[in-house]
Amino acid sequence: MFFCEKTDPNLPATCPTLNENGPRINCSQGEYGYELFEIGQIGYRSYKLDLNSELLSGQHCIRFYYYLSDNKSNGTINVIIEDNQSNQNQTILTIYSPIQNKWHSIRTNFYIDNQNPTIYFLFQKQSSLDSLPFYMAIDDITIIDLECEPIITTTTTITTTEHIISTITSIILSSITNILSTKTSTTLTILTTNKTISSSTTSTTLTILTTNKTISSST
Repeated sequence: MFFCEKTDPNLPATCPTLNENGPRINCSQGEYGYELFEIGQIGYRSYKLDLNSELLSGQHCIRFYYYLSDNKSNGTINVIIEDNQSNQNQTILTIYSPIQNKWHSIRTNFYIDNQNPTIYFLFQKQSSLDSLPFYMAIDDITIIDLECEPIITTTTTITTTEHIISTITSIILSSITNILSTKTSTTLTILTTNKTISSSTTSTTLTILTTNKTISSST
């Protein structure tokens, strides 16, 4: 998902689809939360997710979009779960700077032994030779009490008299995929966007860390 660009006030905003110079489609404007590290600045900043609904013990899935402005600034985003009963914490996800200048989606499963843990997002910047300010951003954070959707893989095999050609295509389901389950599901959407995650059961929504920036969505 690339950034929305509005070059003409009389025309809708558009964004690339396949790559930065590829075909463009209309996109919607929205908000996201971000951290800025100035040139040469190092350190970390953490944000606690203010959940307004209980997070029960058991299996869960967290998914969101993230953006790191370059791959030379030695920056990471960590997702940390702190058990408030045992006073133990675990880092369930660490994100490093990607190559492409775009929004990336990510998801991971995690298990909690005791209900109502504290969840932190930790933005960290270490020493580097970068010569530009460094931005980290997150958007459209969702937690559900189910395992993450599996990656759908299809395999096509073509047989000839000489050799076999196999191709594999992987499709990662985006956060607009409908979640259908008979289990109780709690959906927490953080940093208001125009994406919707639906559930056949009750859901709870909260919003934090909004800014007046523009994001893109190819959905």
